[in-house]
Amino acid sequence: MSHRMLGAVNTAVDEFYARAGLVRHAGAMEFWEELAPRCGDSVASEVGEMLKRRARGRSAPGDVEVFCRDAERQRATIDAAAPHTHAWLGILAGIDDLHAAIDLGCGGGVASCFLAAMNPQARIIGVDVSPVAIATARDMAADLGLRNVEFVAADVDGFDAGREFDLVISSAVWAETLDWVHAERRWSALNELPHLLAPGAMHTPLAATASRHLVDDGVYLSLERCRDLAGLAGWVGAQQNVGLNFDTTISDMLTIDGVLTGPERLPLVAAHRNTLPTGAQDLVQWRLRVGDEQFDQALMAEMVMASGSGTWELLTGTLFEASEDDDDFSAALLLLRRGDAAKLYFATTRGVREVLASSPDGGAEQFRPLYRRMRDHLGRRQSVVSHRAATNDDVQVVVPRAIVGRGAG
Repeated sequence: MSHRMLGAVNTAVDEFYARAGLVRHAGAMEFWEELAPRCGDSVASEVGEMLKRRARGRSAPGDVEVFCRDAERQRATIDAAAPHTHAWLGILAGIDDLHAAIDLGCGGGVASCFLAAMNPQARIIGVDVSPVAIATARDMAADLGLRNVEFVAADVDGFDAGREFDLVISSAVWAETLDWVHAERRWSALNELPHLLAPGAMHTPLAATASRHLVDDGVYLSLERCRDLAGLAGWVGAQQNVGLNFDTTISDMLTIDGVLTGPERLPLVAAHRNTLPTGAQDLVQWRLRVGDEQFDQALMAEMVMASGSGTWELLTGTLFEASEDDDDFSAALLLLRRGDAAKLYFATTRGVREVLASSPDGGAEQFRPLYRRMRDHLGRRQSVVSHRAATNDDVQVVVPRAIVGRGAG
């Protein structure tokens, strides 16, 4: 496989959107105003409920059918319900000299059809568990006159096409189907990395199926909703456990500007067998290199807390239990000291991490008034159901620790 120039890539994606009738909206108001006349009043409600679930880190088995139940619905809703699509096709447009590719969890077949249109000499297969989505994918291929793509209704778990491919792709599949990605509550992404990248720790049928269908020198490209660095580590670890290693020279972070959801950053993970496994330090260094200050505030706060030598001593702190939007989570407010340095640290199991106050040598007592104000303010929030004094055991769990060594363990 080779890669096309960026200008040609952008033009190719826009031309495919126009040819397939896929709509891009200028803003949320335009989207909602056009949706009901095109697809019916009930569709707006379905899309809204799906987006609420996604914002809470939850998904439902039929979510893919919300926007690809039929060809017209897919055309009208794809940039809102699957806002990564345009950027994803931009990546796929750079691939040339393709012989065969398989799209795991293909949904309504947009990426599969795009690959087929861009590479008429290649054979493309799309696989999805939803027969409804597969029917839409087949309609799309027929409308576009594509004869080099086929679609199979099957669960990715255990699927075997009986052949190997030089390219395997998937987008918004792994994180949408594994409950732990969203349900697992972590105080610190840095503390989780060595465990998630340890050999044998993470397993998923998606990675296993990708590995089974990839030729020895092939590439697996995936674009997933990994909520933080720990989520990314879980996905990388799952691939490495089936022999597909994360390539830090090819992988990147893509900025997706959703018409309804706003900007978010998704990791484009390139994995293959011709590189060594990635350890915790390597993954952190890659994430910082491709990072964006606007999106990486939580990671930077963790890096600040993990830097330096010695252990943080708890002076005072409070742990809160809260419930909001049918979602239970915890929050911690800690006043910490290490030698003459002091920090007021706030973290939640929802992924918020922030250094509220810091002094390299001024002592911690100056931050006690701020700590009390923050503690009282948080305690009055309607979402808080209980609170208690923090302990040294809590500090061990909540506060990020420095990552030692370069191994995956």
